[in-house]
Amino acid sequence: MNVTDDRGLTNRDQFSIIVIENDVTSSYILSYIDEPQFGLSYGRTLGFDATGTYAINTDVVSGNFVVDCWNGFCPMTVEGCPSGVTCPIPVTNAPASRALSDYSLISFDWTFDNDVNDVFSAMGSSGAVFTKSFFQVGDHFASLTTQINPTSTTDVLFDVSY
Repeated sequence: MNVTDDRGLTNRDQFSIIVIENDVTSSYILSYIDEPQFGLSYGRTLGFDATGTYAINTDVVSGNFVVDCWNGFCPMTVEGCPSGVTCPIPVTNAPASRALSDYSLISFDWTFDNDVNDVFSAMGSSGAVFTKSFFQVGDHFASLTTQINPTSTTDVLFDVSY
């Protein structure tokens, strides 16, 4: 989302929203790029971090809405609940920290500068955290698609200078 104030100053922020169907068993995944941060400048070699990514399952059990952490760094609770559901809903099996998160079931597919020949793909933690060197200064673009069934995609724009 881009916001411009009345003086012409702009700012950008990204957020993800999962729309969960009531009374339906479903699976969801949210892709997050924690590093690099959108619009910032970095040196030639920089770290990529998608450890904010997570997958959840939802269900209705005995009339109660249940959210279960399937993989990744799930939140402890879910906000903005559907009508008739008491909020917040605790997320079962959510890890207490990123260090305790399990990414083993998630496929991470990174594409750089929209170049199908500049791709990094890996399962689990090795796809969530890695370093990459850029040999050209200027703006670069990274797109991340995560998959556990279903898929999710997010992107980031950053600058490389050295």
